Amino acid sequence: MLAACPGTVLVNGYGPTESTTFAVSGPIVAEDAVGGSVPLGHVMDNTTGYVLDGALRPVGVGVPGELYLGGLGLARGYHGRAGLTAERFVADPFGSGGRLYRTGDVVRWRPDGRLDFLGRGDGQVKVRGFRIELDEIQAVLMRHAEVGTATVVAREDRPGIKRLVAYVVADGQLDVALVREHAAGLLPEYMVPSAFVVLDELPLTVNGKVDRRALPAPEFDAAGEYVAPRTGAERVLADVWAEVLGVERVGIHDDFFELGGDSISSLKVVSRIRAALGAGLSPRVLFDHPTVAGLAETVPAVEPAPEVEGAATSGAIVPVARDGQLPMSLTQERLWFLENFTPGSIEYNIVGALRLTGFLDAEALRTALAGLVDRHEALRTTFDSELYAAAVRGEEARLPLLPVQYPDFAVWQRDRLSGEALDSQIEYWRGQLDGLEPLELPTDRPRPLVRTASGNTHIFIVPTELTEQLGSLGRTRGGSLFMALMAVTQLLLSRYSGQRDIALGTAVSGREREELEGLVGFFVNTLVLRARIDESQSFDELLAGVRDTTLEAFAHQDVPFSRLIEELSPERDTSRTPLVQAMLTLQNTPGGAFRLPGLQGEEYEVPRTAAQFEFGLHFQESGDGGLVGVAEFNTDLFDVETVERLCGHWLVLAERVVAEPSVPLVRVGMLGASELERLLMGWAGPGVGVGERSVVELVQARIDAAPGAVAVLGEGDVSLTYGELGARVDRLAGHLRSLGVGVESRVGVSLPRSVDLVVAVLAVLRAGGAYVPLDPEYPADRLEFMKADSGVRVVVDEAMVAGPLLGGAGARVALPASASVSLSSAAYVIYTSGSTGRPKGVVVPHGAMAG
Repeated sequence: MLAACPGTVLVNGYGPTESTTFAVSGPIVAEDAVGGSVPLGHVMDNTTGYVLDGALRPVGVGVPGELYLGGLGLARGYHGRAGLTAERFVADPFGSGGRLYRTGDVVRWRPDGRLDFLGRGDGQVKVRGFRIELDEIQAVLMRHAEVGTATVVAREDRPGIKRLVAYVVADGQLDVALVREHAAGLLPEYMVPSAFVVLDELPLTVNGKVDRRALPAPEFDAAGEYVAPRTGAERVLADVWAEVLGVERVGIHDDFFELGGDSISSLKVVSRIRAALGAGLSPRVLFDHPTVAGLAETVPAVEPAPEVEGAATSGAIVPVARDGQLPMSLTQERLWFLENFTPGSIEYNIVGALRLTGFLDAEALRTALAGLVDRHEALRTTFDSELYAAAVRGEEARLPLLPVQYPDFAVWQRDRLSGEALDSQIEYWRGQLDGLEPLELPTDRPRPLVRTASGNTHIFIVPTELTEQLGSLGRTRGGSLFMALMAVTQLLLSRYSGQRDIALGTAVSGREREELEGLVGFFVNTLVLRARIDESQSFDELLAGVRDTTLEAFAHQDVPFSRLIEELSPERDTSRTPLVQAMLTLQNTPGGAFRLPGLQGEEYEVPRTAAQFEFGLHFQESGDGGLVGVAEFNTDLFDVETVERLCGHWLVLAERVVAEPSVPLVRVGMLGASELERLLMGWAGPGVGVGERSVVELVQARIDAAPGAVAVLGEGDVSLTYGELGARVDRLAGHLRSLGVGVESRVGVSLPRSVDLVVAVLAVLRAGGAYVPLDPEYPADRLEFMKADSGVRVVVDEAMVAGPLLGGAGARVALPASASVSLSSAAYVIYTSGSTGRPKGVVVPHGAMAG
C-alpha cells in the first residue's frame, strides 16, 4: 500500500499501557514488509528495551524473546494488586537499580537495531518440548481460501498428552483434509494441529475475544489411542519394545522415541528383532519407521543377515572349548598394547566410588566378590548386589546361568571380523574418513611435542526445558537427543576452530546382543562421526546430516577403533591422539544409588586428573529430566576459564538452535549475556531528559512563555490558546479541590474526545489527583468495575464541565494550598482490556508521564 502512495511517511508507534505512551517507534518503508513482519521501530529516548529469554538473559539478533521495557515512562504498578505488580514489574537484572516491565509481547531484534513484533507470549505454548506461537499457526490457517476465521489452542484432554487443536469457521465449503495439507506444507511437523474442529462461529467473551474455555473438546481418531498388535510380527515387535523400554504395553501406533527410546536402546531393539525374527535390520530402519505398525511392514521384506563362510558372524555367540589358550578380544588387545607402550598410564581408567552409609558386613562383601570371580571369567570392578544380600542372609545366591563367557565373545569376534566381513566394514570407514584433518582448537599454551594425559573436568547443567527441546527437536527430525547434542557440539567446535570439517569420537557399549547384556567384560568401542559445517544451511539441515552419519556409523560399529587405526594408518603425531581429538558421549544408565540389607550406597564424586582426549563432553541424564554435562580437558592445552566459557557458549548455542532451527546458521549467535547487554545498551541510545518537572509544570511553562499560541484544536474549528487553556484548567481544578480532590485522589473522566477532555485531564492533575479514563462507549458493567476497583469518588463528565466553565476564559482562579505533588505520585490509573482475565488498573506516576 505504501508503494502506491509515494511521498507518504508511515510511522509505527508501540507502547503498552504500563509504559505510559509510546516506547518503540520508527518510520516504515514498503520494503520492510516484504517477506516478513513489519518492524515496530527503535527503542525511543528515555526508554530502555531488552529482549530476554525465560532466564532474563538477552537473546541474539533474530531470536524470539519477551520484550522488557524500562526508563522514565514506566508505570508505578497495578492499583490494589501488589502480587501482580511484583510479577510484571521486575528488578532490572543489569544493575541499574530500577525496574523493568514484562510486556508479554514476543519480539526479535533486526540486524539494524529495530524490533519485530511476533505475537503475544500469552499465545505461546510448549508441546513436545517445543515453544510454539499459536498466532503463527492461526495466521497460516486463515490464509487458506476456505477458512473464514480460526483459532488454535493446546489442549490436554488426556493426562500428560498435550495436543494442538485448530477451530475453524468455514468461508463456504470446507474440506478439513485440504486445510490440514495446507498447514503441513507451510509449518514444521510439530506445529501442525492434531485435530481440526469445524464450528459455525467462534465463541466470544464480552470483550470480543475468543472464549477458549467454551471451545468444545475434539474427537481424536484411533491413532491417538492404544491399538493392540494384530499380527505375529507386530506382537514380537511390541514385546521387544516393552522389554527394552520398560513399559507395560506398546500399541502399534506408539512411537519408539516418544516412549523413551534413544540411539542406544535402538541398537538393543535391532539386535533382539534380529534374533527373534531372523531379520537383519539396520538401526536406520527403526529411525525411518518408529512405530510398530510401520516397522512390521518392513520385516518381511528384509532378508536375514548373510553368513560369512567359516565364521560365526551374525550367528549366536556359543561357548568354546577351554582346553587351550584363548585369544584376547580386539579391544583387550589394544589396551594391552597401550599399557606395554606407556606402563602405568591412567587415561583409560574409569574411576568410580561409592559412599556406604550403615553397617557393612565385610565377610558378606568378600563372599559377594568371590561369587563374582567365580561367575565371570573376565572381571572388572563392579559387583552384583542379589550376591551381597544373599550372603548377609546366609543364603546361596541363585543367579541365572550365563549363556557365554567373555572368552567365547573374543573367539566369536575374531572369527566374525575376518576376511570379507572385515574388508567391507573397513572400506566404509576408509571412504568416510578420507582426507580428515586434525581438530585445531585454539589453545591457551603451545602444544607439547609429546601428548600427556594431564586433565581436569568442569561440570555444568543443561536445564530440563532445554534438554526436552533438544530431545524433541531430534525426534521430530527423525533422530534422537544424542544426535542433537552431537550437532550442537560439532557446530560449536567449528566456530572455535574455524574449521568446517569436524570429527568427534563417541563411545558405544558394544552390548547390543542379548547374550552380552549381563556379562562382565570390555566391549566398549569408539566411533568417529564426521560432519561438514555449512553455515548457509540451517540447524535442521545440519541435524539431518548428523542423523545419517550416526546411523551409518552404528551399522558399521563392529570394527574396533584400534583396528581402524591400524588399517587407515593416519599420519603419526606424538602431540595428538590419532583420528579424533575430541569426544562426546551420552550416558542414559540409571544412577548408582542402591539399598542393601542395613546399608545405603550412593555414587561419590571422585576428582579426575586425566584426560583421554584433548577435549570431551560427557552428558548424564539427571533425575529432573535435565542433563549433567562434564567437560573433560587436557590441562597442558586449556585453562579451566577457557573451558567454562566454551560450555557457556554451548548452552547459548543450544538455546538458539532449538528456538529457530530453520534459519541459516550464520544468523545464530552464541554470545553470552554480557556481550549482548553492551550491544543492546548501545542500540537504546543516550536519551534526552526533561528534568525534574511534571506535566502540569511543563504545560504551565508553555502558558507563561506563549499564552497567545494555539494549544488545542478540536472539531468544528474549536481551539484554545495556552492562556485560555490555563484559565479553564484552573477553574475546573478549583472546583475539584472544593469537592475534596487532593494528592492521589482518583477522579473519573467520562468525556468524548474533545477540547474539554484535555481540560479535564489537566485540571485533575493540577488539583493533585489521578485521573481514571472512563470511556462513555464502554459497557456499563466495565465502567462500574473500574470506578469501584480504583476508588473513584468524583467523576468529571459533560455536566460538570458545562457548569464551572460557563463564565468563559475570564481571570485565572487562585487554587487553595495543598500538599505538594511529587514525580512519584500517581498521575492516572488506566485499565487494560482484560482479555486475559480481570482488567488491571495500571498506576502511572507524574515522572513517567512527563518522561
